[in-house]
Amino acid sequence: MGRPAKYYFNKKFFDVISSDERAYWLGFIAADGCVTLRSLLVTLSARDKAHLARFKVALNATNPLRISVNSQGNEIASFGVHSTEFVANLAQYNIVPRKTYSFAMRNIPDDFVAAFIRGAFDGDGCIHSRISKAGARYWIVQISGTAKFMEQIAFHCSQNGIHRATLRTHSNSPASKVFHISRIDQICRFRDWIYKDASVFLDRKKTILDRAAIIPDRPCKYCGEPFTPRYRNKGAYCSRRCYMRVYYSAHPEKWQ
Repeated sequence: MGRPAKYYFNKKFFDVISSDERAYWLGFIAADGCVTLRSLLVTLSARDKAHLARFKVALNATNPLRISVNSQGNEIASFGVHSTEFVANLAQYNIVPRKTYSFAMRNIPDDFVAAFIRGAFDGDGCIHSRISKAGARYWIVQISGTAKFMEQIAFHCSQNGIHRATLRTHSNSPASKVFHISRIDQICRFRDWIYKDASVFLDRKKTILDRAAIIPDRPCKYCGEPFTPRYRNKGAYCSRRCYMRVYYSAHPEKWQ
């Protein structure tokens, strides 16, 4: 008989994905978890230690959450569990060792795909929001991962009204792809979809995304037709054609 385990946690937590919470944490570790044949380790910046503590609570775990300093001198928070049974349960969702190069979403119930993608976004996604020199605010939402997984995310987004996302090659890993959205209306749809009825999320990312707002329609200065501008304080014309007509009216010599 082996010695009793030092720590306890719910090894059957991911047996069945039956809730928003379970789907979320599965997506989170699919993006940001390190899996071996017998263990799972999740490491985040120390500023997100409270979020990692939520995962510990979800697993009903007595395992400690550790704070340390990595080789770059940054403070990190880590939480790990050891169990071949637990890791075997993760494998049914394609969360396996070296998943960085092979992961694709598998066996996720349709009702919880948004929660899974929300977890992946919190684990390996980013938000860029800045104001240009001209005063226009730019928004970008990205998730990085394997080409197959990013294609799956793009497909599910397209099924939920997010049609203008693109897939780009990862600058640091040609084998990976980046799911990319830059239109504000599409970002708002993405946000509303993944956070609908959400029970768990990374607070700081949701706080930033909650600031995004669809810009109201305005009339084109040339034809008068209403259109949705891409930026709040830029865009007076509904199309390049309208803009060029105004430009050449003001500069007829350009026709020469």
